[in-house]
Amino acid sequence: MRTFRPPTYTPPHKIAGFAFLGLAIAISLLVAVPVVADYIGPLNRTTTTYSLQRQNCFYTANGTYGGSSWGCHLNYYMAPGGSCPSAASRKGYFSASQCEWPVSCSTMGINCTVSGPSISQEGCSSGQTGCTSVANPTFAFRRTIPRNPHLEGSFQVRKAGVLHE
Repeated sequence: MRTFRPPTYTPPHKIAGFAFLGLAIAISLLVAVPVVADYIGPLNRTTTTYSLQRQNCFYTANGTYGGSSWGCHLNYYMAPGGSCPSAASRKGYFSASQCEWPVSCSTMGINCTVSGPSISQEGCSSGQTGCTSVANPTFAFRRTIPRNPHLEGSFQVRKAGVLHE
C-alpha cells in the first residue's frame, strides 16, 4: 500500500532568494556580454566621420615696373584632391586693382613672375568656394585577449592610399 506524502514545502524566503539570484545573473549577463563583445569586437571595424574641407593653391607674384617692385599673393580654392592650375595660368589673377599695383601682372612691359602653387588642405564652412564634405574613415583593429600590442591601434585615412597613424 502506498503511503501518502504531503508536498514538500519551500519557504517564501528561499523562493525570493532564488528569484533574486536569477535576476542578478540576468542583469550581469546583460552588462557583461556587450562589454566583452565591444572589447573583442568584430574584426577591422570602420567608423567614418565627415568634415568640410577645401584645397588652397597659394601663388605669389613679384613684379617690377618703372623702377618699383611689388609683391602680391593669391589663395585659389578648389575641392580637395584636384590638381592646382599652373602658375603661368594664374598670371591674369594678379590685377592692378587686386594687388594695388599701378599695372596688372599681365600688362606688357612689366617684369612679373608668378610662383607656386603651394598646396594645403584646410577646414571651411558650407558655401565657401571649393568647400566639400570629405569622408575620414577610421579603421580599428580587433583587440585580443591577452592584449597583443601588434594588433592594437587605429589608423586614419586622409587621402586614398595614404595612411596616417
